[in-house]
Formats: sequence, C-alpha cells, structure tokens
Amino acid sequence: MYDIEKVIQRLEQILGHPLEELTFQPGDLMIQKDQHTPIYLILQGRCKVYINDSRGGEIPLGSFGAGVTLGDMSNVSQTVASANVVAETAMKVNLVPREAFLSLWDKSPEISRDLYRHMCDRLQSTNTHLATKVNKLIDLKMDLQQKVDSQVSDLRIKNDELEEQHRELNSIMKERDRFLNMAIHDMRSPLSIIQGYIGLLQAEGGAGVDRDKVLEIIDKNCSNMLALIGDMLGVATVHSSSLQLDLHREDPTPIIASVVDGQRILAKNKGITIEFTPPATPLPLNIDHRRFREILDNLVSNAIKFSNGGTTITVSVEKLDENKGIRFSVRDQGLGIPEEHLDHVFRSFQKIGNEPTAGETSTGLGLSIVKRLVDLHDGEVAVESRVGEGSSFSFTLPL
Repeated sequence: MYDIEKVIQRLEQILGHPLEELTFQPGDLMIQKDQHTPIYLILQGRCKVYINDSRGGEIPLGSFGAGVTLGDMSNVSQTVASANVVAETAMKVNLVPREAFLSLWDKSPEISRDLYRHMCDRLQSTNTHLATKVNKLIDLKMDLQQKVDSQVSDLRIKNDELEEQHRELNSIMKERDRFLNMAIHDMRSPLSIIQGYIGLLQAEGGAGVDRDKVLEIIDKNCSNMLALIGDMLGVATVHSSSLQLDLHREDPTPIIASVVDGQRILAKNKGITIEFTPPATPLPLNIDHRRFREILDNLVSNAIKFSNGGTTITVSVEKLDENKGIRFSVRDQGLGIPEEHLDHVFRSFQKIGNEPTAGETSTGLGLSIVKRLVDLHDGEVAVESRVGEGSSFSFTLPL
C-alpha cells in the first residue's frame, strides 16, 4: 500500500500550494454516471458506488473509505464516469488536478510506477468484471420482471374467467331454484286433480260418475308428472361428470328413421306431417347409439310440441364440405322463438315463454340435454328462428 501522506506532500510540492479539500454530507452525489470524472483522494469517511437498473433502482457495486482514489485511474484521461458515487457518511477528500497527477507520474520515482500500474490494471479489470456482472444482473432482473408480468397477466385472466364462471353459476343456481319452484307447482296441480277424482270415486261408491272419463284424467295427469320427473332425472344424468359415452362406428340414418317413425303418431294426432329423406350413401360416425337417439327424440318431440296442425316438420342430414362433419337438422313451421331468447335456449332450467300448442307438458330441459350430449360427442349445436315462421335446430358431429 502506498503512503497517502507522502503522496499528498509530493502533489502539493508539484502544485506549489495545498490541495483543495472538499467535504460531502451523507447522501451527497460525488460522481454521476456518464459525466466527466474528477480525481478524488479520500481522506475521511466512506462512500458507496452503484449503477441504476432499467427501472431506476440501485445495483450496489461496492463501498470505499480513506486512502482510496476515485476517478479515472486506468489512463488518467478526461473520460466519463461508469457509475455513481454517493457519500455514505460525512466525507473529506482532496481534489487532485490531473496535471499534478501526471507530473507525479513523471517525476516521483519514490512512488512505485509498477505499483501504480498494478493499481490501474486492477481497477480496469475490476471495472470490466463488474460491468459484465452488472449487465448479467440487469438482464436477469428484466427476465424475471417479464416472467412476473406474464404470470400476473395470466392470473388476471384466470381470475376474470373464475369471476365469469361464478356469475354463470349464480345465474344457473337462480334459474334452478326458479325451475324447482315451478316444478313443485306443476306437480302439485296434477296431484290435487288426481286426489280430487279419487275422492269423487270413493264418495258413495262413485255413483253417477263417468269412471272411464275420470280414469282417463287421472292417467293423463300421472303421465304429465312422470314426464316432468323423467326430464329432471335426465338433465341430472347428462350433466353428471361421471357420464361416459359408449361410442361405436355406425351409420346414424336407421336411428333417425326409427325416431321419425316413432314420433309420427304424436304428430298425426295434431295434424302435423314429418318428412325425412335418407341420404343416398351411408355416413358412418363414432356415436353413442342410445344418446344419439335421445338427441333426435328431444328435437323432434320439441318441434311437435310447438307446432300447429297443418304444418310440416323436416328432418335432414347433410355432409359438410372439406370434411367438416355431418349436420343434422330439425326444421318446423311452428311458433318461433323471440330473438332475445336465442342466446340461452340451450341452458339448463330455461323456458322461452312459448307454451306447447296442445297443452303438452314442457319443462324446458330438453334442449339443455341435447347440448350436453352433443358436447360429449365433440359436436356443436345451433338454432335459427323467426317468430311466427318456425325454428331450425341443428347439431354437427365430426367425421
């Protein structure tokens, strides 16, 4: 280590007057990055050296005390600083003119030039090493910040999705409660009718009562309740997470023909015609035979319920271009659906306001069952409708 007092004496001899002494208080900026650098010889106190990262934060490089020379020691030229220097404590320093420093270099053999060169090389090496580490730290911090920002963005998206799901769940729960109240009311009415007519038959042995008519009324109300209970059980089953399809490769045309034949009796009783023209060639698909039939049954029976006599229901099958799948459609000429209801006709526990044209039972669950079963087949459902002109319900299954 060099003798600092001896260095100061020799510098003052060269100058012919004492070195200028400066004082700094804690927090004072002594050297600012990217500005021309003075040469300070620290007499008393400590300072810290740091650089700023891309966001204005501080990255510390070191802390220095008495006996250290700050400034450009590598080539003693008027260059700019590569870091900031701030006083940590009260400091005293000598301001060293460059001319005196250069003269000391040329005229003072008692101060080892080898030691000076060693100091310069060491400072230069340290500066290069620190610059490399700082750049790596900055890159690492920026990379971490990007990852944090990305994760925060992902969390916000997921949070928004959860909030949307929560709103939908609340809406479904409200609709479910409304439906259950409606179902209880719908079941209470036929039970009251059945109880009343049973009482009528029991009174005085049922004298003067048309027993066949009474039994027909009781049977109809029992059928209505069974249909309601069946729909409720059906929607519970198809919305269960444990429901699995039994998929097999087969042509759905025979299933469609069977459904149409079975529904023609109900349609004929209302004066409605059902038309179905089978495709010219088989169209094999991976389907669950039972569930596929259930989809068609719901769509065709729904069309019959909301159609008047003298109209036609058309069932069709169409292979889409570019192997995009096969579309099955059921088009009626019935009441039609108001535009404001089209977005939620496939939701559970929904009724669209229309009543069946012949007073049939309708729970509003059939279309929900249809959508769930089509989704399980990796298909898509769609609806087109105009009030007073009829509706077309369709679903597309992949090839």
